[in-house]
Amino acid sequence: MKKRIMYRMIACALLFTMLCTAMLSCSKKNEETQEEPEEEITEPEAEAPVVEGEPEEEIDPMHPANRRVVYSDLVPLSRGAAAEGMVLLKNEEQTLPLNHDKNVALFGNAVINLVDGASGSANVNNSNKVNLLEGMLTKQKEEKITVNEQMAKAYAEAENYVPTVEEMTEARKTSDVAVYTITRTASDGADRDDVVGDYYLSTEEMQDIKNLIAAGFDDIIVVLNVGCIIDTTRLLSYPEIKAILLAWLPGEYGGDAVADILVGDVTPSGKLTDTLARNYKVYPSYRTFAANNDYVEYKEDIYVGYRYFETFDPTYKDVNFEFGFGLSYTTFEYSNVTCDFEGDILTVKCKITNTGDYWGKETVQLYVSTPQGLLGNPAKELCAFAKTRALYPGDSQTVTMTVDINDLASYDDMGKIQKSAYVLEEGDYEFFIGSSIRDAGSSGLGFMFTQDETVIVKQLSEKLPARMLKERLLADGSYEKVYTEYEIKELTAQSDWKTVEAPEEVVMFEDLEENPELMASFLAQLEPLKLIRLLYSHTAKITGGEGTTEYDFTYGIPYANTADGTAGLRLSRVCTEYPIQTALACTWNTKLLEKIGEAVAEEAKEKDVQMWLAPAVNIHRDPLCGANFEYFSEDPYLSGVLAAAMITGSQEAGVATALKHLVGNEKETNRIKSDSRMSERALREIYLEPFRIAIELADPWMLMTSYNKINGVKTSASYDLLNGIVRDEWGYTGVICTDRKDSTTLPDAILAGVDLTLPHADRNTALQAYNDGILTRALLEEHAARVIELVLKTGRRIKGAVDINSSGASVLKSTDFMTKSADIIVEDCEDEGIDRNTGANHKDLYLEYYVNSKKNMEYDVTVRVASPEGLGAFDVYIDGTKQASFDNSTQTAGWQVWADDPNTFKLTVPAGNHTLKIVFTESGLNFSKLTFTPAVSEN
Repeated sequence: MKKRIMYRMIACALLFTMLCTAMLSCSKKNEETQEEPEEEITEPEAEAPVVEGEPEEEIDPMHPANRRVVYSDLVPLSRGAAAEGMVLLKNEEQTLPLNHDKNVALFGNAVINLVDGASGSANVNNSNKVNLLEGMLTKQKEEKITVNEQMAKAYAEAENYVPTVEEMTEARKTSDVAVYTITRTASDGADRDDVVGDYYLSTEEMQDIKNLIAAGFDDIIVVLNVGCIIDTTRLLSYPEIKAILLAWLPGEYGGDAVADILVGDVTPSGKLTDTLARNYKVYPSYRTFAANNDYVEYKEDIYVGYRYFETFDPTYKDVNFEFGFGLSYTTFEYSNVTCDFEGDILTVKCKITNTGDYWGKETVQLYVSTPQGLLGNPAKELCAFAKTRALYPGDSQTVTMTVDINDLASYDDMGKIQKSAYVLEEGDYEFFIGSSIRDAGSSGLGFMFTQDETVIVKQLSEKLPARMLKERLLADGSYEKVYTEYEIKELTAQSDWKTVEAPEEVVMFEDLEENPELMASFLAQLEPLKLIRLLYSHTAKITGGEGTTEYDFTYGIPYANTADGTAGLRLSRVCTEYPIQTALACTWNTKLLEKIGEAVAEEAKEKDVQMWLAPAVNIHRDPLCGANFEYFSEDPYLSGVLAAAMITGSQEAGVATALKHLVGNEKETNRIKSDSRMSERALREIYLEPFRIAIELADPWMLMTSYNKINGVKTSASYDLLNGIVRDEWGYTGVICTDRKDSTTLPDAILAGVDLTLPHADRNTALQAYNDGILTRALLEEHAARVIELVLKTGRRIKGAVDINSSGASVLKSTDFMTKSADIIVEDCEDEGIDRNTGANHKDLYLEYYVNSKKNMEYDVTVRVASPEGLGAFDVYIDGTKQASFDNSTQTAGWQVWADDPNTFKLTVPAGNHTLKIVFTESGLNFSKLTFTPAVSEN
């Protein structure tokens, strides 16, 4: 675009010299490079307070303002992330942080039963969970607070304890403050209700609050331990509730993290990524969200979340807490705002100074108001943000934010200017800087540039228009008809892949690493069924996993394991549990999310996981969506940038991520068949935008489709979506996979553009489609190539074959397996010379090995066993054919007491590479190794 931008400043003095006098107490997210030193994930220690001259009073070293920051490299990442994602919604009379002279009484479910994480896809197997009582008792040991002993004992001794008014009154005699906790669980697969006990406070919760007030507590702190937005209006109606902390579902160290905030060891810096409205019925999606189980009408169009309230409720009468809001224990001052254009890139800098008494972090948010023009737009939209490092009183940092002006274009789906094009309309583009969307409109910090003519930024073609949506909301409050006659084309095999003749010499998988140009030759060797088997996942090789890719020893193709989980790995094994994605989003901290992505990847590699099915970037269109906990925000830009950070961290560590769920999965009820009906503009500007941003910034190696339909077409069967938009428009080259057990048939998924269906698929249907000419070899090879490239990226390789030596004894360790049953474990071994062995080798489970024999030779095989009851047996298969059996007769004194069983068996191993499979026919033994000795000497 030619530079035709003229910009003029609004209150230039404010831009360059005026300091923002508002007390900005939110913290926001760092998208771009900052001029100051890089922010650390864990806080640096504070230096001791500097005191000039003789103090009038002795400084209290335990007062939160004078204490050193508790965080160091020893603090778990999950705990730090949880604290940074908590949002302080209210804090009157400086009730928080709690001083060490305060006696605190704890009440509510989370005292003992703190909800650490969600169920379903975000469930993490972790028993190392800290509740609130444990966290607060730790602070008591550190002499930072005193916990009411009466209440602590009562909650610890009685499950689901509910105190009476009399017990509360007794507690008030010795306690200054009451901390009351409210909990809500969360799970995908089902939506919530706008009823008492779910979105609204329960009858019991309301009675508890009334009882606390009746007991004499006039300083009540409410902690919301929830996985979703709940009503806050009733809480705000009680003046006795002085503070409200939105703690979300904070992961395994949740109790410690809440305590860190309450006592001031951590200054809250979390900012809302959603709008908390006065009640559910004022959200724009209220009337359509649950109106029909079979479909959802997105009538509010692009006016989602704050875009709606900022446009139609500019005085915020229907909003309790606006998007981007969050209090701090300190105050910040904005100054030295500058802006500069270079081509189409706008660079904005702002100096942030901590003017308060506590250390803290601040998030600077940049919003834009684009011309209404012919297309109409929301009153403001987030276009950049930056989060400072930890600033101590008097400390400053200049943050930098950049905006590509082309990204401010609107999509014309009706042809008002130019159909199917992104258009930058002429007019004034106003920018606002602040600590929340509301503050950004009133802080006085802003500027404007003028676009002197309308520009077509990008010309596209119509994709998935509103075939079934009758009308949509416009910026003036009226509704516009958007129904269009759009022909859904029949799926056919379309591919530009060039097939080649099979090579004379075998090309191995490892050859592709050094010479990727061999891919076509490599795939040309594979028979059609093998190509098809590469296009769906198979039974998981790790317990709790979501399946593995196809493997083939003949060509050296290794399998890659998949694990679900948006809050850490979802496996049967114990894994680190992080806060839910909404909590992570409220940190507005890209460096932190990148660090979490890296940490999950390192743990994944330890647990033999190569593909992590996260993050999820669907939009918080409605507060009642049951899966909102695994999504970031109501804002697509923020969601895309945060997801990109997490993806970058994981993939730079070598573990693939699967960005999900493409697209329109904003309701869980009947999510398999529900149709999300929206305009093409809403689809592109809101619901596809976080996927596009994350792909552009981080190039995720996988992209997962959703279950639902978009305007009548299943996402996993939509050629226009997967090829037309994702591959052709966005240039995406990674693997597109389905969600687990998607209902689209394997042939249709392949024709639409899916490379990998998660588990499982009817291979026979696909093979028949190939034989009938519906699926072509070129199409199968094109999809298989992307799967093979994915496995190459993960660094997954087949171990070298274990050599069976015909001239002497050879050892095959039990842990040399290539594949195994998911329920077989690997454990530390106490046998001499063996450090690991397989365990839980129960009947019908198997271990599979890759062996190489130089000659066709018969061997005597000895089994090294541990069996307290002298049980256990297995059959031995070579290349799928049963060759021998073993029946244990040795009883040992324990599972790690080892002996050679005298019952050797004979096994003939042909020359060359082969698979050797052990199938257990009786439970009761572990083995550490097999020893192969030639039955007849070569001489």
